[in-house]
Amino acid sequence: MRSERCRFALRYLTRCAAIATAMLIGAGSMAFGQEVKEVVFNDEASSLSVDVAPGTVLHVRLRAMPSAGFSWRLLSADPSVLALQETRFERAGGKTDGPPKIGAPADQLFVLKAQDAGETQAVFVYARPWETDKPPARTATLNVKVGL
Repeated sequence: MRSERCRFALRYLTRCAAIATAMLIGAGSMAFGQEVKEVVFNDEASSLSVDVAPGTVLHVRLRAMPSAGFSWRLLSADPSVLALQETRFERAGGKTDGPPKIGAPADQLFVLKAQDAGETQAVFVYARPWETDKPPARTATLNVKVGL
């Protein structure tokens, strides 16, 4: 009986530690005091513009259907003006009600950081990675002005 309680307590503490570690890693990916700007491409928008200060973190959200093999890829951007920090999938619309559904859309999040002053076009393409002989299904362009 006692060893059963000890195993339960150990599992509980292990899970808590894993959750706390994940939260700290997520929080540590951005330094405190950095401005974060959200950019969301909806189904109609294919080009957006944003003006930011150096050091600003951009969260660029694009709707995707990863279960169909499609994903967005950052095709081009001047790395001296805009640097890619990370990319990940999140449930569409920030929903948290239960596990993800098979075949459901997802938001692909690109975390970009504004570097030095300048202008660049971040071009995103939506395609299946193995279909190299086909043009992208969609293209999205983000015009970024940093510190101008």
